[in-house]
Amino acid sequence: MPLCRVYPILDHIFFCEVFYDSSNGDLKQLSSNMKLKFTSIKNETLLREKKGKGVESETDSVMIVKPDEIPKEMRLATLDIFAGCGGLSYGLEKAGVSDTKWAIEYEERAGQAFKQYHPKTTTFVNNCNVILRSIMEKWGDADDCVSTVEAAKNHNDWKGLLW
Repeated sequence: MPLCRVYPILDHIFFCEVFYDSSNGDLKQLSSNMKLKFTSIKNETLLREKKGKGVESETDSVMIVKPDEIPKEMRLATLDIFAGCGGLSYGLEKAGVSDTKWAIEYEERAGQAFKQYHPKTTTFVNNCNVILRSIMEKWGDADDCVSTVEAAKNHNDWKGLLW
């Protein structure tokens, strides 16, 4: 049964009516006694300081699953493109959402940092378009690939590394 709430139509504001229960892989409807909370902070500086500082949930909820309790095989296997030093991957892993298997980063120093923080992840330090072009050509999709000059020129260098 859908929630009987009327939401205002606002740009850049989103409302969730379901949540993902990672303990069993189901989407569940939010409890009807959860309350919508809108921020009333007008000062931009204060708003930035408050960002991410609290979690709102039901006090006696059984829906809370600790990230450490989620088995690795139930997490999403992810590819982090434009990986940087790995902050997004780290956050998703700590939240129990994903297990980063592969990463692509163009900048050498950031790629090395990613490898240091994620030693079990296969990390490629190169232009992601070059790698994508090579993969698409391998699997017969080269006609669908509109790539950069660098990708068109260097994709053959990756054939031996990817398969």
